[in-house]
Amino acid sequence: MPAPEDPTPLKDQTAPPRASRRELGSWWSWDFGATALNSVMISFVFSVYVTGTVAGDHARGQTAWADAQTVSGIVLALLAPLMGAWADRARNRRLMLGIATVLMIVATAAGWFVKPFPEYLLLGVLLLTIAAVVQELAGVFYNGMLLRISTRDNIGRVSAIGWGAGYFGGVLCLVIVLFGFVLNGGLFGVPRDELANVRAVALFCAVWMALFCLPLVLWGPKDAPSVSAGASTSPRPTATSPGASATCGATSGPCCTSWSPRPCSATGSSPCSASAG
Repeated sequence: MPAPEDPTPLKDQTAPPRASRRELGSWWSWDFGATALNSVMISFVFSVYVTGTVAGDHARGQTAWADAQTVSGIVLALLAPLMGAWADRARNRRLMLGIATVLMIVATAAGWFVKPFPEYLLLGVLLLTIAAVVQELAGVFYNGMLLRISTRDNIGRVSAIGWGAGYFGGVLCLVIVLFGFVLNGGLFGVPRDELANVRAVALFCAVWMALFCLPLVLWGPKDAPSVSAGASTSPRPTATSPGASATCGATSGPCCTSWSPRPCSATGSSPCSASAG
């Protein structure tokens, strides 16, 4: 005799909890603040200062910067897959994101100590490289939070707003830096001795990232509790669970009912069969 079906709707068993406005806002805010590193420090202002003014010889500066980018690319190629696998299993992504974010801010702020003399070239390139690598690793944990703050219905919108916030934050910070610190000595009146007005850009970007990135560390989504912490021990629905086909639409074959941003396959294969066991 077949076992009676669980009266609880499958959607209620598998859907992630709705994120609060504070969680969504802090997630969008992180990208808004972190892209200051890309637009100001790495692309348009500080790296130009390091490879040009600090190096003294433009060719020497470009060579040092190219070598640093090569090393950072190799490091990321080796670490990113490992960090991604770890992020999938980590019980506290928010803590790991916080550590990486703080390191990124500290490396950025330390750019203040890069004075316009050739002996500071190595320090400048090293700080930019560390900040860039740590930011990429932080992004692994940041992106891993997306499934905790979105549902199958709104994941595209939530992700798109975060993407747009990142671009807008990077451009806004760049405009403030150019007019406030760089062009014609800057409107903020920072002294120009030893190019303090340009070096202060590093401090400004660090403060910018702290203001907009740290809220996610404080108020971001918490990871799902483990079974030992009191979570439900009822079995998860699988491809053969009663009613599984119904949840995927009349035209779909059996597929897993665990929430996934990917649609169920019309051919009957489950895109998330690895997590439905």
